[in-house]
Amino acid sequence: MLKMTLKTAKCSINGVALIPPDIYKIGDGVFRGNEEIRVAVIPYFTEIIGNYAFADCPNLCKVIFTGRVKQIGNYAFSGCPSLTKLVFPSSVKYIGRNIVENTPLTEPIYCAGKAAIIKYPPGLLQSEYIMPKTVYTIAKYAFYKCMHLKSVILSNIIEVIPSGAFFHCGMETMTIPASVKRIESEAFRACNDLRKVVFLSDETEVCDRAFVGSRQVELVFPGKTLRHDKYLQAIGESFLSPAGFDPADVSHGHLRNKYFKKLSALATAGNADAMYALSKFFDLRACRRARHTDAYIAFSNFWLYLAAKNGHAAAEKCVDEWLSENPDERWSSPISERMVGKIGGTTLRALGFMAQAESGREYTVADTHYDDVRMVSVLVGKKDGMELFDWWFTDVFLNPLEGLSKKERLSGGKLWEVSREWNEELDRWKEAERKAKEEEGRG
Repeated sequence: MLKMTLKTAKCSINGVALIPPDIYKIGDGVFRGNEEIRVAVIPYFTEIIGNYAFADCPNLCKVIFTGRVKQIGNYAFSGCPSLTKLVFPSSVKYIGRNIVENTPLTEPIYCAGKAAIIKYPPGLLQSEYIMPKTVYTIAKYAFYKCMHLKSVILSNIIEVIPSGAFFHCGMETMTIPASVKRIESEAFRACNDLRKVVFLSDETEVCDRAFVGSRQVELVFPGKTLRHDKYLQAIGESFLSPAGFDPADVSHGHLRNKYFKKLSALATAGNADAMYALSKFFDLRACRRARHTDAYIAFSNFWLYLAAKNGHAAAEKCVDEWLSENPDERWSSPISERMVGKIGGTTLRALGFMAQAESGREYTVADTHYDDVRMVSVLVGKKDGMELFDWWFTDVFLNPLEGLSKKERLSGGKLWEVSREWNEELDRWKEAERKAKEEEGRG
């Protein structure tokens, strides 16, 4: 059979669209702006309805699908003020953008038998939508720009929430049924009011950028905490991008937490279990408090890395998994990038080094040619190394020097010598920079 395309609009005296039964496609904009059409009967063999095919038809009030339409183009039924209801056949596989924009539908568009929701009208004013229990499929962009919706209760047989399904919606909370196996990329894109998503299963896969642009969202699982790198990827941020947090904005509220105090004391004494627990402690805060998220992520990375280096099995597994997913990166990279810049004694104390840091002192963390991160004195030019005394323990943790005895490590040992070498290297760099500027001035 030839695949015929309808290119000319004709209507009967009663306003019924005259569409030949052998038409394969209703062409783009064929009936657009037609004032005669009142009813459109889509023939059995028609598979494609083109872009704007029935757009801006002021008297179109009824559309009947008799066959196997598979594709409905962009804005196909937009701007039809008399059209209040649409039911698509289950054969539909592709829905274009804004198919009913400025069309006052009074109920959502379902396929036959309500097995799938095709489109929820953005103009509906209801704040809550309870999905029929028969719905097992959500079409892409089904809830696009539904800003009036504050709550959507999903059916318990949905398995996938597709890309763009809730793009730019107004929901504040969402519960993901245990039946959902995967949330695709950009499914909840730009949901600015979304604050909390509760998962009923730990097995639901959250794809990268599933919540891109929804920066305030908290993802709650029944038996686990989403790893911080996975959480960052879910909201569309790079795990390796610098956090750039302002030390003055680091939260210190947790310093009063007895559990934190206990963990801090154990971790700074070298207990790997406490290091891992501190990582989880900051993980929870990273996912719950938007204002201090960057600092909490840096702290969580810091302790997870140290727990792995100190032999904690779960931390090592996490690090190994991260390395396998990021073969061109090293675990110390996010730590150095997130903590680069000046930090004070109060920040170190907030990190968990409560006894070693002095409030009001300034330090800096820098990435060097060594394999790991190295903390160096911000007081460049000091050669005696005594400026490092109140925070050397942090440096030992970041840079466990090979070959040092326990006594040497606890007393600082060769650390001061290494720090002096680093300060001298900084001095040489500053001197070279000064000479370069002088040469430039002479030129």
